[in-house]
Amino acid sequence: MKLNNLFKLALALVICANTLDGMSQTIINKGANIVVGSNAYLIGHHYVNDKGTNNGTISIDGTITLSGNWTNNADNNVFISDDTPEGTVILKSDNEQLIGGVSPSNFENLTIESGTKKLMVNNNQVNGTLASTNAILDLNKQKIIVNNKSTDAIAFSGGYIKSETSDTYGEVQWNIANNTGEYKIPFANNTGEDLEVIFNAKSMDNNTGAVVFATYPTTDGASDPLPIGVAAPYTKKAERIADRYWEVNPINYGSVSYDLTFNYTPEDIDATENPKIREPKLKMVTYSPNSSNSNKWKGMKAAGTQSGTQVKADALTVINKWWTLVDAESKYYIPNVITPNSDGKNDLFGVTKPDDEMTDGRKDLGFEGEIASVDAKIFNRWGKIIKKWEGTGDDETAYGSTTGGVVLGGTWDGKNEGGKVVADGTYFWVFDIVDDEGETHNFQGTINVYNNK
Repeated sequence: MKLNNLFKLALALVICANTLDGMSQTIINKGANIVVGSNAYLIGHHYVNDKGTNNGTISIDGTITLSGNWTNNADNNVFISDDTPEGTVILKSDNEQLIGGVSPSNFENLTIESGTKKLMVNNNQVNGTLASTNAILDLNKQKIIVNNKSTDAIAFSGGYIKSETSDTYGEVQWNIANNTGEYKIPFANNTGEDLEVIFNAKSMDNNTGAVVFATYPTTDGASDPLPIGVAAPYTKKAERIADRYWEVNPINYGSVSYDLTFNYTPEDIDATENPKIREPKLKMVTYSPNSSNSNKWKGMKAAGTQSGTQVKADALTVINKWWTLVDAESKYYIPNVITPNSDGKNDLFGVTKPDDEMTDGRKDLGFEGEIASVDAKIFNRWGKIIKKWEGTGDDETAYGSTTGGVVLGGTWDGKNEGGKVVADGTYFWVFDIVDDEGETHNFQGTINVYNNK
């Protein structure tokens, strides 16, 4: 079915009053203005927006339903939009349907039903509601723009948005302006596992602002590929990092406040590839390119609380682009008892890194990062320094031949500066620990010495 200007008036009269059923036909618009009035329906297989003397256009207050592809080969965005987006295009088929052409389309409302709908051109836009009934929207490396600040502008009843591909990702740009409320982006991975992102806008200072969302997996246990513009992973120890990155990128804002929730899958923190991740300790970190910190992932302190298969952080104010999940808490401890009798158990005192989570009787230091250096002092009950030392994180000594674990940055064997074993009793310690980003952490406490146990 080809449409040109000669058929414009007749077609407008037909579609405004009735249903035009071209279910088995391809509708090719060669420069006409198709008017689909309210309560009118245009039903077809493929729709091709083309051009003759003029570009094909559609004025829509009714419904267009297609069982095939949507293609825009004209030099416009197809629709002549009213102030209120009332018309709807429905893509309905169990077979894959493509949204493509040489130009993007600005839909008033777009509904996808069953099957997979794949974007083949960048920057398609929906000015009303992007809805789904048990359908998959495959972004296919493209961006779709939701130009509606309502929190209900993406309304999925079943189905999901697939951002990831085998080598990159597609994006959802939601023009939320200065609106507030909970925005849900129903991402899922290639197998349909839930990756929903929830952006709860509390304060957004620009009525022309938007937030861009995406997610993609990385190579198991390797943090590759890195996001564009990111120089290095959160840490060289990739086994502490979830195998996924998220894009949450507020644009055109000067000041923001929001809560953020990431859902992740079991594969993202697989124990075989990520053995250093303790799931309850997962937190979110973001890459801060303008941070003065040498590690741009630590421009904002790791944030959030893990529950189920999601991590939620409240009251965020950073304007960054890339995020991931990490086990950001250290496994460094300081014991509260030593028995320096050379029996291979608890013989040494210092910053310990236990094997097999042996933390009983040890103070959790709980800071982020790797240890660069240690400055330690031991005092007796009268405040006199009886032992002091300095060391680096590369200095490792076995904690005890039968205890397991190592002591980092130097040790105390229960002897004073003169090499004499101190008396049993309680002593006081102060540790200044510098992490791998140059931040100093101060810790203090007590240690009990028992020579004959």
